[in-house]
Formats: sequence, structure tokens, C-alpha cells
Amino acid sequence: GCRVLVLPKVEDPASFPDHGELKLELNTCCFPPREEYNSAWGFCKSLKYHEGGWTCAEYSVARKNGTIANAADPEVQGVEMARKWPDDVTLYAEMMDEGNDKPVAFTKRGDRDAVRFNFFKYCYAFGQAK
Repeated sequence: GCRVLVLPKVEDPASFPDHGELKLELNTCCFPPREEYNSAWGFCKSLKYHEGGWTCAEYSVARKNGTIANAADPEVQGVEMARKWPDDVTLYAEMMDEGNDKPVAFTKRGDRDAVRFNFFKYCYAFGQAK
């Protein structure tokens, strides 16, 4: 079956080829807006893996289904320890809630709605999780 390779390291924008001038600017494309480096490639992700909405959604599903290929990797173990990961639909909904103590952040406002039911769909509806 499918395996998921978790790559939690956020690359330094100074290491990008032909990055041009790096400017710390308010990225208003994000909700809520946040300061990020802007390069010739565009804005560079400032969030850690365990803070990003899409990465948390994907990690949660892979974790529940036991499909993380590099779970023993020290960087992935750091992700595992960085927050309480959901084991059921209720805890997943709490993680996705903007009012949570450790809310996850998305780039676009509608992204949160797009992944709202992913945990149920990919862990239970297709019969993967037990």
C-alpha cells in the first residue's frame, strides 16, 4: 500500500537557488496574516511542521493508518512529540478548531473547511483504521 514520507524540515530561503533579495514582510495571503521571508520564489513557509494545517491533517491520517514510512527518523519523532495527535474524529476536530490552545494555521481561509472531514474519510470511511 501507500506509505507517507514525512519531511518536517523547513528549508532556509537563503539556500534556494537564485533566491534574490530576502525581505521579511507581512504575508497577507495567509489567514491570519504572518511575517515571512519573501524571495524571488515568493513567500517562504515560516511555520513548523506541527503548526501547519495541511501538514497536520496529512500527518494525522498517516499516523492513524500506520503508514508513516520514516516514523523512527529523529526529526519525525520531534513532530510526534510536538503536540497531542488525534486518535479519533473528535480530537481531530479539536485540533482543527481555530479556538484551540495550539491551533493549526492554513494559508487560505477555506483550507480549514477543505480538510475538516479528511480524518473520518481517510481513516474510517474507506475502512483503513480499526
